[in-house]
Amino acid sequence: MLSCLKPDLPKLGAALAVASIELAAAAFLAAPAQAEVPIWVIEDADSTIYVTGTVHMLPEGTEWHGEKLDAALDEATEIWLEIPMTGSMADMQAEAAPLMMQYALSVDAPLSSRLTAEELELLNAAMERADMPAQARAGMEYMKPWVVLQAVGMAPLSEAGYDPEQGIDVQLVRMAIEQGDSVHGFETLEQQIQFFAGIPDEDQEQALRDLLRVSEEETAEMVTMATSAFEGWANGDVEGMEALFTAWAEDEDSALSPLPYNRMVAGRNADWAEQIEDMLAGEGVHLIAVGGGHLVGPDSLFEMLDDRGISASRY
Repeated sequence: MLSCLKPDLPKLGAALAVASIELAAAAFLAAPAQAEVPIWVIEDADSTIYVTGTVHMLPEGTEWHGEKLDAALDEATEIWLEIPMTGSMADMQAEAAPLMMQYALSVDAPLSSRLTAEELELLNAAMERADMPAQARAGMEYMKPWVVLQAVGMAPLSEAGYDPEQGIDVQLVRMAIEQGDSVHGFETLEQQIQFFAGIPDEDQEQALRDLLRVSEEETAEMVTMATSAFEGWANGDVEGMEALFTAWAEDEDSALSPLPYNRMVAGRNADWAEQIEDMLAGEGVHLIAVGGGHLVGPDSLFEMLDDRGISASRY
């Protein structure tokens, strides 16, 4: 989501794009902002739905919520995420294990058959910089490129202390479960894995090649620029994030352009909007917490809802 970068930086491709939404969002939330993340509300005669954006990795101790979000969570009896969660990353990993066996393994086409000798050297160097354990590095040989690009692309976050256990969605689920709320997901874990696994192999490979050619200096510059771009979001200003996703949608100098926008954003938002319309047909108070990037841009969740005659207002 780093289309705010100057055109003289090379496109990072889908590899860094997979990591960039986490990297950029985590970067802005790590700043000691006074305000909280944006919140919206959708209401009808017998339903109230609060909507906010999440990030899946944060440093321990990061402040990310304030009085409004706490009040919305207290009022809600149901919480809706991209996928249902239990608040335990260990549980999520156990659930994902058989799915990864199905969608992530590439025994017949190992990584060494997909990359050149130079690219393999770059990959080894990237895994060394990430301090990836030897067993994990060896296992990458038999993983599909989308798995490798996520592992390598997310490494800068892990090195900086970002932890999935501290992600907003995980923490919200823990808070919701503690107060007896029910937890739901718009998608299943298998569906989310399929979004990446379904990208054509040649696109996965090209994305990985793009990532491997990004220098440490360029990555550091991107982190700095992302932090600046997303500080507005942390203070309730959505314009910066909206510009990034608009560039992706229009394929204008966007680092995300190799990723299939309709598959990753627009199509999912349309599906979620239909589910929210069904939710409004019922009653009660709900809190929706999905990736912040789904809430802005030309095909945002709110645009999809507006097409159905459903309006959201800032809370």
